[in-house]
Amino acid sequence: MNLARLQEEFQNWLVNASDESAALLGNHVAGLAVYQNNYRAQLVGCLEGAFPNLRKWLGDEAFLAACITHIDRHPPHAWTLDVYPEGLQKTLYDVFPNNPDVHELAWIEWSLSEAFVAADAAPLRMEALASVDWDTARLQL
Repeated sequence: MNLARLQEEFQNWLVNASDESAALLGNHVAGLAVYQNNYRAQLVGCLEGAFPNLRKWLGDEAFLAACITHIDRHPPHAWTLDVYPEGLQKTLYDVFPNNPDVHELAWIEWSLSEAFVAADAAPLRMEALASVDWDTARLQL
């Protein structure tokens, strides 16, 4: 087995606990479980760091259950975990369909964190500000 195939099977094991992948990796399930536990704990930690207010709102147990659902449905898709929390609000919509405040809070928290790393917008010129009707002006994000 070449390195690329070994890495692919290891990823399959981490994400799905695939029996086929475990067999190809030598059936060392007990040893592999350590890696899977660390993988999942890192993803939970990533989500906890991104949504501290949501975690307080839901409580630790409900938040952890939602995180596990998200991790099971959506493995990381980028080379960095910075973007992993991006779709949690969609998972929360499925998990808490009758509580729109939950996924809305997640959307707000994620949007605020993204605002800090977004590219700078071009500044408005003073002339543009002078012509604004401030009585009816609305900010649009």
